[in-house]
Amino acid sequence: MVEVNDKTDNFLTDLQRKQIEFVTQGASVIQANARALAPKDTGNLINSIQIGVFVQDAKAISDTGPTSDYAKYVEYGTGVFAVNGQGRKTPWTYQNPEGNWFTTRGAKAQPFMEPGFQKSISSINAIARRVLK
Repeated sequence: MVEVNDKTDNFLTDLQRKQIEFVTQGASVIQANARALAPKDTGNLINSIQIGVFVQDAKAISDTGPTSDYAKYVEYGTGVFAVNGQGRKTPWTYQNPEGNWFTTRGAKAQPFMEPGFQKSISSINAIARRVLK
């Protein structure tokens, strides 16, 4: 009688562990670079840049980015300054929480996520070589 010792589960577990380690380390690099590039103001935007790592369809995936509701306006700009001309073309007036009125044409984009990702690519490649060897 031949005894088969199936190590498939151990191999897959090790591969998944390495995937999760790689994705987590890569996401940490992206998070650090995006935080370094984000406008400093109150720190809310910087602190909202979070990492989520999960496994979907046997693949480790990262959902790394800001959770603040205004982050997309900072990244892409608003009004006449919006990226790709997608913003409002006319000025508008708004009232701040203190009751003061302002008229604006929008805000210029201050990209931090895309440049943070681009700045991370070489580090992510190095992580891949080290972790997934």
